[in-house]
Amino acid sequence: MNSSYAENRKEHFNTYADGLQLPIGGNWQGKGSYPHILKFKESANNTENRRNKYKVVCEKNVIPGVLTDKFAMKDMHRYAHHLNSSQVLCYNFFRPLIRTNNSPTDELIQLLEMQGVKISRSAICSFEYCPNKEEKTQFDFHIQDGDIEVFFEIKYTEDGFGKAKKDDEHKKKFVTIYEKYLNEQCCLKYKPDFDEFAKHYQLYRNTVRITDKNKYVVLLYPEANKKANSEASEFCGKIKEEYKDNILCLYWENIVEKDSELYRKYFA
Repeated sequence: MNSSYAENRKEHFNTYADGLQLPIGGNWQGKGSYPHILKFKESANNTENRRNKYKVVCEKNVIPGVLTDKFAMKDMHRYAHHLNSSQVLCYNFFRPLIRTNNSPTDELIQLLEMQGVKISRSAICSFEYCPNKEEKTQFDFHIQDGDIEVFFEIKYTEDGFGKAKKDDEHKKKFVTIYEKYLNEQCCLKYKPDFDEFAKHYQLYRNTVRITDKNKYVVLLYPEANKKANSEASEFCGKIKEEYKDNILCLYWENIVEKDSELYRKYFA
């Protein structure tokens, strides 16, 4: 089960944090302290509390040497101070691969080219990309190069890809927003109903962006995360054969250099 992978990584972080003398033992939902959660000075003032959390994330969860200039406090996830935060993993990996003007480095261009996606040095890279304010959703990482767009869905120890509640709020969102996207997309074998869409919400909300051959979705997750692996593989069976190259399933273990600090932190 995937829980074994998550527990394995938490045990790893205990050793990793101890070696670097990180301030671990933060609380989670009042259920006690945990060795994979960074502690920070908690405050009754929400703004100050968020500022304190942001400080410890930038200083202790972002890998030393990685600039924090593009990690915005307003976009910080609730659990960014957890060492297994997929948002911070995404940032630690991609920030060294983009320039100060948000264009990709040659290394990122080459990495994508190896996957069949060609972008230029004039492309624009974004963290927590929000294309539609009404949709109220953000994409972990995004690249735009003229008509070419690449949407990234990042996973680490999560129990698969996110679902949506089958409540009135999400049903309204499906009817008013995603029905339009579903009518414009061209890669799915069939149009899902609300129940099906909610069951695979994160996978569908990315895939509906594929409106032509210049749009790509990259699902990036550990090979060892069996739940994410299984869900991604099953979902790809819903894609038309002519668009198989527009949805890419990549393993972290295959693209992270084994001798890097990123690998030591997350995958050793």
